Amino acid sequence: MGAIAMQLGALMLDYMHPKLHLTIGGTVFVVSFMISRYMENFYMFLLFYSIIAGIGYGIIYILPLKNAWLFFPDKKGMVGGIILSSHSFAAIGWSFFTVYLINPDNEIPNLYINVGNSLEVLYSADSQPPHNVPYCLEVVSYVLTGLLVMAIILMYKKQTVTFDLELA
Repeated sequence: MGAIAMQLGALMLDYMHPKLHLTIGGTVFVVSFMISRYMENFYMFLLFYSIIAGIGYGIIYILPLKNAWLFFPDKKGMVGGIILSSHSFAAIGWSFFTVYLINPDNEIPNLYINVGNSLEVLYSADSQPPHNVPYCLEVVSYVLTGLLVMAIILMYKKQTVTFDLELA
């Protein structure tokens, strides 16, 4: 869904101020993430956590790239590389953070299921990590809200100067 929504985000860049664009896409992403915390039905969870959050993320994905390119037109490759590599570094940090929130005691999976020729090792329904997932989604949504507010405050559009031949 993110890849499809990137097309909408690219169109929005030409017609909206970056703050408004970020507010719309970021709010869709963060609110759907917050709502997914309360879903008990798997398909409703999938709708909010994957589909709607993916749309919000896709809308804002290209925004920092294009906005940064306006400020550094001669260094588009370097600026794009820095921004896109930050996604990879952030994924590493989020992985450690969410694992700590979901499984703080480093509990070992305790449910063994034979699936064909292989053995699946999972957490049982009464173990702690599955019960910590809603808490993790809640904490992450608060962090994302803080990051979104900071990004909206710090985002601005480069003013372009055009010269009128009569004034020159």
